[in-house]
Amino acid sequence: MMSRSLSVESRRFGDVIVVTCVGRLIAGDEAGLLEQHVTSLLPDHSQIVLNWHELNYIDSGGVGLVVRLLNRTRTAGGDLKLCAVSERVREVLKITRLDRVFDLHEAEAEAIAAFGRPPLVDTPTRLDVDILCVQEAADVGACVSEVLRQAGYRVITLGNLPDALMLFKGSRPKLVPISAELRAARGTWTAETFNAQTRSVPVIELPSDFSGRDAEVSSRALLDQVGAALGSRGPTS
Repeated sequence: MMSRSLSVESRRFGDVIVVTCVGRLIAGDEAGLLEQHVTSLLPDHSQIVLNWHELNYIDSGGVGLVVRLLNRTRTAGGDLKLCAVSERVREVLKITRLDRVFDLHEAEAEAIAAFGRPPLVDTPTRLDVDILCVQEAADVGACVSEVLRQAGYRVITLGNLPDALMLFKGSRPKLVPISAELRAARGTWTAETFNAQTRSVPVIELPSDFSGRDAEVSSRALLDQVGAALGSRGPTS
């Protein structure tokens, strides 16, 4: 039976806002609803718990959105925690290794009480990279980046070819995952130069419907492709 569309509801507990999500979190209107809701809370209310007790499905676009919301809350001086995650969604986070990125709690009260601790991970600032991901869709880029980082790769994601070309020249990544749309770009100096430069490294084309695919399946497939492309040149220790 198809999961129902997403609905969200907020409750305040002191300085902490609990956002209860019911239904499914997928690319499109559902992801847009949650993004708009959380963004409206920032920067004044940056300590946020997402209660996922009744969230029964999440796709790659939904995962990518929550990664971006995590970064936004931390940029605003707060944090984002998850609680009461359903077994089905928890398995997706485990398979994609994003359970290491998010601060997960069994109960809502535990998540609220956990604020005040330092973030679980810091965003890397080094420009040395194993993988340069070029993806104009922010949610897809966020999802791909975190999946690869949790697999041990150093990743930077950019949303356009001019920036990607500049960084490619300076960092010399081992692999370039790129959206199908940007991979097909032709007719400009930037596109032609980028295509010429990337002939020296493996390139993985990310399908245009990546954000709408099952997160577990797409993440497994991505890691398999990356492993096959890099072979012995795996994550930098």
